[in-house]
Amino acid sequence: MLAALFASLGLALATVNGPQADEDVQKALDQVAADWRAAYQAGDFDAMSDLYEPDTWLMTRDRPARKTRDAVLGYFEASRAAGAKARIVFEQESLVVDHPYAFKTAHWWLEVPGANGDMIKDRGRSFVIFKQGDDGQWRIWRDMDNHSPDVPPRDLSATDTP
Repeated sequence: MLAALFASLGLALATVNGPQADEDVQKALDQVAADWRAAYQAGDFDAMSDLYEPDTWLMTRDRPARKTRDAVLGYFEASRAAGAKARIVFEQESLVVDHPYAFKTAHWWLEVPGANGDMIKDRGRSFVIFKQGDDGQWRIWRDMDNHSPDVPPRDLSATDTP
């Protein structure tokens, strides 16, 4: 009887943590990225708010860490208010899922108009930890980026989604 119970539990666990579960998480995280990009481009910080956990951290290079959803949103809001309309593209490098967390590493490329009108181009790698909330939604919990010499230059063409 116990063997049958453990066998059925094992099957259930395999189903929850198997390839389909990881595929579902991938789709959910892709949606978070699409929603973030759309909200940032529109300057809709209310929409961005639900993409972050309340105790989120944003750790960008050369800047102090921002350690709350309000601090992170304030950072992005200030950058948009200053007129920065950044174009950024991410390309996933790896994803590891360990519920309720997902660990994503990606290459990123950024273009933003400089003060003199020249396009500033930057690139690097990001490491984002997502956390699945009690409501089942995946949100950004920790976000860190850096420069990385092994990320090749990339021209962000019109076919890349801003």
